[in-house]
Amino acid sequence: MKNLFILVLIAFCWSCGSDTAQDAAAKLTQPLPNTPETVTRKWQEYVDTDKFEEAARLSTPNAKEWLLMIEKFLEGLPAEETGEVFLTNFTEMNCVEEGNAAKCGCLIKEEDEIIADTFILHKIDGQWMVDVPEEVTEESEGSIDEFIDSLLQVQ
Repeated sequence: MKNLFILVLIAFCWSCGSDTAQDAAAKLTQPLPNTPETVTRKWQEYVDTDKFEEAARLSTPNAKEWLLMIEKFLEGLPAEETGEVFLTNFTEMNCVEEGNAAKCGCLIKEEDEIIADTFILHKIDGQWMVDVPEEVTEESEGSIDEFIDSLLQVQ
């Protein structure tokens, strides 16, 4: 009887493992969102929940490098510092497309503060992808804030 229980337990664990592998494969083959706004929201959701592989599917090469950097940074932190998940709360978003490029200005609520941010996207092989510019200089911060404000006013 004890051997039968162990055999059933092994079979159950094996089947759960294959379901998980199948679920992960199914997630990676699901159609991707494909508007600047839906891509931005989904990409940020994946980043918030440390699903970097999924976020990479919606990322330009620069953004993929950024994701790897964030993932490595998080691996170096103690578990108690990475355990809590904070989901980005977009209160407003407006995206402007120009050919194969798009910019999404958004307001994000973080605790009692509203933060203006922007996402840059590029259409690659028909799919919108989030880009993370290689560098944002201090000189451009003012113009970025003005740009975000102008995007949010275009409604």
